[in-house]
Amino acid sequence: PVLSGVPRKQRYPLLRKLETRVVQAGEKLVEQGQQMDALYLIASGLVSVSILDDEGELLQVATLSHGNVVGEISMLLRQPSTADVVAVHPTVLLEMSRERLHKLIRYFPAMLVTLYEMATRRHEETRELSSSESLAPEDEELEVEDCELEAVTLV
Repeated sequence: PVLSGVPRKQRYPLLRKLETRVVQAGEKLVEQGQQMDALYLIASGLVSVSILDDEGELLQVATLSHGNVVGEISMLLRQPSTADVVAVHPTVLLEMSRERLHKLIRYFPAMLVTLYEMATRRHEETRELSSSESLAPEDEELEVEDCELEAVTLV
């Protein structure tokens, strides 16, 4: 989907210009809270996307594989990364620096639209997950307390 705005004949030459990076299982690609200077296209392998909740617990929110991209939220929205991304298996990545991205979107502006839409959607999903996870236990306690109050009032 990331390269959908690039004509098929130009995709392979474009991908050859990206730097290949191989990471081993357990290696962290993106750290929550850090600013990214590149984004990564997953050529092969599998990565886990996790966020820290308010209590410091690590919550896995996604697994991504071939054809997906990571680091786009930080790169495009110019915000600290919203999640940790760790390789589950040995993974081959194609690194796209900020400079390379700027050059590519001059020729393929549809690529920017695709990446921006993906970044904003994922950013919103991550915010919703982190806020719903941190509120869920409190909400459950309130419901129980409300039921107890109703029972006491009825007696």
